[in-house]
Amino acid sequence: MAISVTEAIKPTTDVLQTYDINPTDVLAEDNITQTVTAPAVAPDDLLGIRKEVYSEYGVDESSEAYKTSKKAYQDALNKYNTEQLELGNRAVSMSKITGIRNQHTMANQNYLNNLLSAQELALEDYTSKKANANEIFAIREAQVAEKKALMLQFPDAGIKWGDSTDKIAKRLSEYQEEQEKKAEKNAYKEALRSMGMSTKGSRRELEERLRKINEDAYRQAKRTSDLQLEQLEISLAKARESLNQTETSAASFYGDNTTVGSSGPMSSSTPAFDFSFYGL
Repeated sequence: MAISVTEAIKPTTDVLQTYDINPTDVLAEDNITQTVTAPAVAPDDLLGIRKEVYSEYGVDESSEAYKTSKKAYQDALNKYNTEQLELGNRAVSMSKITGIRNQHTMANQNYLNNLLSAQELALEDYTSKKANANEIFAIREAQVAEKKALMLQFPDAGIKWGDSTDKIAKRLSEYQEEQEKKAEKNAYKEALRSMGMSTKGSRRELEERLRKINEDAYRQAKRTSDLQLEQLEISLAKARESLNQTETSAASFYGDNTTVGSSGPMSSSTPAFDFSFYGL
């Protein structure tokens, strides 16, 4: 059986909307160019995010600079040692060899010291940038974990990867209101069903019908729905608290740390995940 184009692309459209992406923008020229030249990292791809942060904060560049300076010093030191050995093999007196070696050392010492200093500075820069980037990544990781946990815990709340903290809070509030209405309506319907009465109608209509028939049954149904909502309220309160803590930590970090270069505020910290296994 033939299907329409709309039906064929619906699964893809659903996925895009999960990430808060407008399907009509996917084939835009700028988007295609970016996808080919610099594809965006998926919002829950921690390895990709870490790589992106490292690149943004100059870790890869500083790592290469350190490797280059280390090699330059090692090469110069090896050359110096080789020349010292060659000088010792000359067919001259030992005193003369000692004098020649001392002259050779004096001529090369400043150069070697400068290369060693450059290596130490490069290592310091690399270590600092890596620690700073790890701090940024730790914040990003916490935000991803928090959002993923909320999406799993409240799948019907409609939380999307592109949602801001305020948007998530709004979705949770709307979800809570919806669940409150649903719990009340279900409790009223159950009470009416037990009495053989019609369960058709809106929540308000069911409430009024039940109160007219049996006030006690109404109060019992209200208590039933309130107990159900108590647990939901506790879960939502914990979720909001956790979300606020994550964002407060991020805000505190960005507010308390100085800006390094043009990439933004950074500080040092132990990364939440150890990715040394991957050679990074």
